[in-house]
Amino acid sequence: MKVTAANGLAAPAHGMTRDPSGAIWFNVNPSKGGLGKLDTKTDRIEVFIPPEGMAPTGGATTVDYDGRGMIWVSSPTGALRFDPAAERFTEYKSPTPKSANGGIGLTYGVAADRDGNGYWAQMAIDTVGIGDGKYGTAKELKLPPVDAARARLSPQDIAFYEANGAPDFSNPAPYAQGPRRMAPTRTTTCSMWAIPGPARSPRSTRAPRRPAQSRCRRCASPITWRSTRITTPGSTSG
Repeated sequence: MKVTAANGLAAPAHGMTRDPSGAIWFNVNPSKGGLGKLDTKTDRIEVFIPPEGMAPTGGATTVDYDGRGMIWVSSPTGALRFDPAAERFTEYKSPTPKSANGGIGLTYGVAADRDGNGYWAQMAIDTVGIGDGKYGTAKELKLPPVDAARARLSPQDIAFYEANGAPDFSNPAPYAQGPRRMAPTRTTTCSMWAIPGPARSPRSTRAPRRPAQSRCRRCASPITWRSTRITTPGSTSG
């Protein structure tokens, strides 16, 4: 199975999810970044492209569904929500597209909660975007630096990183939390976990990866150790 791109080759894709009906949703780029749906009962693929003037799907694209049947997907400038019944996209833009020192705020992972809200990670600038599914507005959560990691740096190192933003969307400062993948717990508490990227040394671009994910013992949804937990509006932590 494939979607054919404008050049006749298979269109590239990156992330996918399976909704409760069994349909597979995935990002795909035949000419502009869009959203694909695979009906697993018929093997039929449909492709939906955001309208002119709206951001494409993109970034390090991931896909998720919310508790109200909407599909959320990364875009370079935030996230898109797709209504399968109306076949309509809604765009959510990151309030901070770039940090004050020039760090790139491109989206990495995306996830959604049971109440119809979406979340996206801006890894390089230590920010999580939050899309309000009811009102169509966007806000953000700024993550604090990791003090222990910052304390290991020299004043010269700190001055360098504060003066120079991250050069790409997946290379945060060594003392940043670096939210990367977003994972919903899908429990009644409706919390989110922002999964950090690999730890980095200030003088090295390579370091061993942290263990990626574990599973919630109550609901078997992916969670992670030593992550930033985000309790969604109107929910309680548990």
